[in-house]
Amino acid sequence: LSFGIDLRVGQRLSGNEVSHLLREGSRVILACGAPKSASLNAQGLDLPGVWPGMDFLRQAALGPPPALHDPVLVIGGGNGAIDAARWVARQGGTVTVVYRRDREEMPAYEEEIATAGREGVKFRFRAQPLSLHPGDNGRLGRIRFAETAPVGCAPDGRRHFEVVKDSIFDLPAGSAILAVGQVSEAPIWADQLGLKGLLTPD
Repeated sequence: LSFGIDLRVGQRLSGNEVSHLLREGSRVILACGAPKSASLNAQGLDLPGVWPGMDFLRQAALGPPPALHDPVLVIGGGNGAIDAARWVARQGGTVTVVYRRDREEMPAYEEEIATAGREGVKFRFRAQPLSLHPGDNGRLGRIRFAETAPVGCAPDGRRHFEVVKDSIFDLPAGSAILAVGQVSEAPIWADQLGLKGLLTPD
């Protein structure tokens, strides 16, 4: 703000207002975040006890507190996964973060990972989720995984991991939080604001 930026709060943009902004300047930047959870390609995602990562974090922040059943498995390796796991640990839950690569490849901040470990969060590496299965009560009861191993490098420079043949194993899970990435709704917002066809990637 000290640089002269004009901040307007408490406003909901409409297409007309965006058109006015375009007349005032040369660009409109949609910087609205990525509020939707990415999904897994796996069966059983609709079982009771399975939470998309962003839905879980939103309810944990705004309430009522999410109802969880131990043990809790958090699938993913980013900051969202660590945030979810630390929240569970602080509520006294038994929680394990399961990630398909090694710790060195986790995109979460190292300080957050280390703090999660001190707070009681456990980690399981080199495990790719395949399917989610119910227990006797119809809720989530276990998740089937395959072990992974490094094979070359991915386009982002990190090591690429592939599933190891005949390495299937199950982990018990009363609840699962799927924190495997986030998705932007920028194309939908652009359409609603009259910017269809004008949206360019960041």
